[in-house]
Amino acid sequence: MPLQKKIFISYSHDSQEHKDKVLKLASLLYSHGAEVFFDQFNLQYGNDLPLFMEQGLTKSDYVLIICSDLYTKKANEGIGGVGYEKCIMT
Repeated sequence: MPLQKKIFISYSHDSQEHKDKVLKLASLLYSHGAEVFFDQFNLQYGNDLPLFMEQGLTKSDYVLIICSDLYTKKANEGIGGVGYEKCIMT
């Protein structure tokens, strides 16, 4: 059996509809055997968000970026979690 691939999903919380679509994608990847590092799976209120992002990015085999217009804006301006993840990735 092949080793389980680890995938970190980076996206912005554009809208509830967008979050739901990303959740569907994460669930599909998980159902096909990937270990998915994803805020909606792995984070609870009060968890250390920067630590989650750092560990997810450094321990994953792949980083999947859902690059919407809002994601690009946040990444370019260094805003929020997206801005922090961009700093780690670069």
